[in-house]
Amino acid sequence: MNMESMKSQTGREGAIAMSDAKRRTRGDLAACYRLVAYFGMDDGIYTHI
Repeated sequence: MNMESMKSQTGREGAIAMSDAKRRTRGDLAACYRLVAYFGMDDGIYTHI
């Protein structure tokens, strides 16, 4: 797969194609980790939520 075909599939160069639901879920999980860190609750083992 060359960069042009990847760019046309994803709309962004080098981005990995994924479903909207997966992208939303990953964003929600990232936001959850940021909130945990913000409130200082990230001192657990491996910071698993």
